[in-house]
Amino acid sequence: MNKKIIIFFFLFLLFKNFSVAQYIPIDAFPNLTVFKPTELTQSPDGSNRFFIVSQTGQIRVFKNFQSVSNSDMKMFLDIELVDSVTQSGFQGVYTMAFHPNYVNNRYFYVYYSVGSVANMVNKVVRYTTSATNPDSALPSSKLDILSIPYNNSEHNGGKMAFGNDGFLYISLGDGSSGSGGDPDNRAQNKSDLRGKILRIDVNNTSGGNNYSIPVSNPYYNNSMGYRQEIYALGFRNVWKFEFDYETNRLWAADVGQGRMEEIDTVINGGNYGWRYKEGTLCFNPPTGCDTIPGLINPIFEYPHNIGLSITGGYVYRGRNMPGLVNKYIYADYILGKVWALTYQNISPPTSQLLFDVQHYITDFAIDTAKNLYYVNYGFSGSPKIYKIIDTNSTYISNINTSIPESNYLYQNYPNPFNPSTEIKFSITKPGIGNLSVYDVSGKKIEELVNTFLNAGTYSVKFNLKNKLVSSGILFYKLSSENFTHTKKMVILK
Repeated sequence: MNKKIIIFFFLFLLFKNFSVAQYIPIDAFPNLTVFKPTELTQSPDGSNRFFIVSQTGQIRVFKNFQSVSNSDMKMFLDIELVDSVTQSGFQGVYTMAFHPNYVNNRYFYVYYSVGSVANMVNKVVRYTTSATNPDSALPSSKLDILSIPYNNSEHNGGKMAFGNDGFLYISLGDGSSGSGGDPDNRAQNKSDLRGKILRIDVNNTSGGNNYSIPVSNPYYNNSMGYRQEIYALGFRNVWKFEFDYETNRLWAADVGQGRMEEIDTVINGGNYGWRYKEGTLCFNPPTGCDTIPGLINPIFEYPHNIGLSITGGYVYRGRNMPGLVNKYIYADYILGKVWALTYQNISPPTSQLLFDVQHYITDFAIDTAKNLYYVNYGFSGSPKIYKIIDTNSTYISNINTSIPESNYLYQNYPNPFNPSTEIKFSITKPGIGNLSVYDVSGKKIEELVNTFLNAGTYSVKFNLKNKLVSSGILFYKLSSENFTHTKKMVILK
């Protein structure tokens, strides 16, 4: 067989670059737009609220209801009121992370740049949420945790997250700009924090810092002048990392220079090669990188004829898209492609294109039900939040797949009920279906269904256990393609 054909076939097996039509993005909040979004996240308090971070310094909060609008968003924190957020190019607010004990201490952390580009400093800062208003943070609570000097306009990093160990992890880019290439070799310099993933203990202080160093960090208490905050090194600019909390594996997406985008699973003390290597390719020096000891290759990479700038995502652990469970979902920021990577510690992994959209994808997010979302930055089209759905599956029960004669919302049974009841409905056309429950004042109590549904008859359970709802009348409303209907039900407690 021709050698070129063999190489092409091998690459095809590694990277099945065709879309799977059953996975599509839908506008999660049709009445909502966001401004220069860099991160979407939820707090660990079970409230199912979303927090959206704007690059310009604002963090807003809103409820996870499909009908939410811009007027429903609340200003959680405007950092511009207390700090001079850098307003240029790639600078600004990158990420936020809620403390694991947020319910009790109300602490959250923000990573952003301040000052002019020539004298810029990137900071990790702690803020505290109001004790009386969970939708508002206290600007006066600002506490600087860590400051890193940057004098270039690009590659400043982009993610913070707490691990299962309770420590805060922070990704920092190499800080190079213009032609890139990390000319100062910061990513390999263990005396420099840039081009690294850091790990710090924000629950304790030491050495005059508002944090301490975990004793298991690779350079803890070293005598060579290495920065003890370093957890792993050799990164160009990790744009989003996430923990798979089921396996405790840390997945990182490192943006390439001019040839390769890479995905790494990061270990304590690991060296991921930059600037010696870009992915598995030698960069500087241009040859001989495979002879350098200790460098870890990515688990997956893709060349720039496939995509141009990687955005890291999540290992999917939800129930609404069973075909994606255990797969790492990621995207290309510039080309708007979303893939699923299958990786089980075997070689080679495979990547499958889920869909291709005209979106600049800056971040992925999950909600309390483990639904998967991504954020469009908005260079092409309005900046919006999209939900990824499986058109062949739904978390409610499809009790009859034949096309019904008419749209119908059935009376719930039992009725009256306590604590749970069953609601059935039929729809004649495929599309987005929404089933929500309201009290007599019109306040939404719970959104039971908000997903793509094929034509058929469905059943969903409504359970009031652990909900502060008193006896009386509630209303449930079904909205689908060209059909809206409301019925009432009675609670007896």
